[in-house]
Amino acid sequence: ANSNNRNRRKVHVGSNYQQLPQTSRSKAENPRQAATYAVAASFTELVTAVGIYTTVDVTADIFFEQTINISDKANCVIMSSNGSVFDGQKDVQMIRVSRSSVEFWNIKFSNGYSEKEGGALWLYSSTAIIVNSIFNNNSAYEAGAVYVEESNVTILSSTFESNS
Repeated sequence: ANSNNRNRRKVHVGSNYQQLPQTSRSKAENPRQAATYAVAASFTELVTAVGIYTTVDVTADIFFEQTINISDKANCVIMSSNGSVFDGQKDVQMIRVSRSSVEFWNIKFSNGYSEKEGGALWLYSSTAIIVNSIFNNNSAYEAGAVYVEESNVTILSSTFESNS
């Protein structure tokens, strides 16, 4: 953080959090937006599901062709009931989040790349919860795995290895 607090950052790292998120919510926090659920087993399905649904269960490894942008979205949960891998193929920053509330559960983020910040995730002016996830072999000019700016991020029971 700089002296004028323009780039405030809050990151909490903890452990021993095992429960997956509730995926059968009957109401979203915004009463006009019902919570919805989808299953994604490919990059195209993931892009579509993130744009439409509040909870996405990824059931297969995903090879990223380009960055997925999540912007101005509330209560977005991306989870994997079987520990799917998100693979940036050493060429792609996987997910950019701005002005949103997101959760990532049980995902392995591998081989993400950015010439700028955050090889796997880029978070700006957002709230994020990352649980039971692994960040492996991601690289960027700044913040190899996760870049955080003006965001509140909680990371629980997750591993960071070989990021640069």
